[in-house]
Amino acid sequence: MNIEPTEVIDHYAGSCKGCESSLEGLPSNGYRSSQQVEIPEIKPRVIEHRYHNVDCPNCGETTTAEASNEEKICCGPRLTGLIATLTTVYNLSRRNVQAIISSIMETDLSLGSIDNRVQEVGRALDEPVKELKSQLQKEESLHIDETGWKKSGKRMWAWVFVAKTLVFFHIDSSRGRKVLKSILGESFSGIIISDYYNVYRNYAKKWQTCLAHIIRKAKGLIEDDDKLVQAVGYLLKRELKLMIALWRKGRSKTPEMDECKARLKIICTDNI
Repeated sequence: MNIEPTEVIDHYAGSCKGCESSLEGLPSNGYRSSQQVEIPEIKPRVIEHRYHNVDCPNCGETTTAEASNEEKICCGPRLTGLIATLTTVYNLSRRNVQAIISSIMETDLSLGSIDNRVQEVGRALDEPVKELKSQLQKEESLHIDETGWKKSGKRMWAWVFVAKTLVFFHIDSSRGRKVLKSILGESFSGIIISDYYNVYRNYAKKWQTCLAHIIRKAKGLIEDDDKLVQAVGYLLKRELKLMIALWRKGRSKTPEMDECKARLKIICTDNI
């Protein structure tokens, strides 16, 4: 760990470890350092907004200052953001969030106030989410996967769409094709990269199996009892690993890559 320090505390030896002579006040000829990261003492910053009444000198009408959107009752934007992060990204219950805020920030919030803040952030993110959805539909390729997810004890599915510049998460009760259509539209012109789940293959015009799953299949062949099947597995794994290494080195369009593809084609036929 090597972070720019915000505070430095110097320590000096009081006596010589050889002869025990006093070293008080003598200059240093160097030092070794170690770092300790600490969180500052957390004290809630309570902002009181006062909306004053002013009487008009001309007509006598009393006008009260109006609250702006930034002056939300109960929680400021940072606390609201923290509440939303704890409940969504870290999947904590409202009650657990309430306990954290109470014990760490010495601030008591009702469960209703916490839930209101989560809903508030959800509404604020509606437009950015729509923009990200629109961007996904324009991508040249997408890695997509889904996994089981529990929400209020109910079985759900967490979908992830991975593009070059963004990652989009979606929670849905369905694991079917309608989710792909709701996110990407009736059809997707780019390449979908996924596991062997039929929903992707039936939806995509262009579909590619994730290399990790192909390598996993090769490993399965290697563990087979048949020696010929084992040999095919070893050859597949070797060529796939080599192709990945070439791609990482920026050599995907080289004679070496073409040779790999040719060998893979031979391996995947009866001509071995």
